[in-house]
Amino acid sequence: MTIKLTGLVLVSVESAEQVISRTAGEAIPAKAVVCLGESDGKVYKAKADSSTTMPAVGITKESVSAGNTAKVYQSGIVTSVLREADFSPDDMVFVSPLTAGKVTKTPPQGIGLFSQMMGRAINSSDIILEIGTACELLEV
Repeated sequence: MTIKLTGLVLVSVESAEQVISRTAGEAIPAKAVVCLGESDGKVYKAKADSSTTMPAVGITKESVSAGNTAKVYQSGIVTSVLREADFSPDDMVFVSPLTAGKVTKTPPQGIGLFSQMMGRAINSSDIILEIGTACELLEV
């Protein structure tokens, strides 16, 4: 795959995707950010506003119904990720604190929210997964 990052620079990227399989605890759309349920180990839509919906562990490969097996990307390139708004190339992408299962290019800000980078944008809708550690935002 050849990806245009900036200007006339072309970079060839080999997609070395890592995918795990987990039971879905709820209906989850394709390309949604997910976390693991603390008590049952199932996957649920991640949202950066609660410790029960964080940290994110990856992005679903396809839509899945509750009780069925979800395939979850943990590395590689994810196309058409669920997002709050379109990206610009090289934007950092974070778990959204506003909508469960979506990512945002705006880092979460506010006491009690969580900040977790999911990767970097390649274009307006695609990202390279670079899953970071979730950090709770506390008062200074």
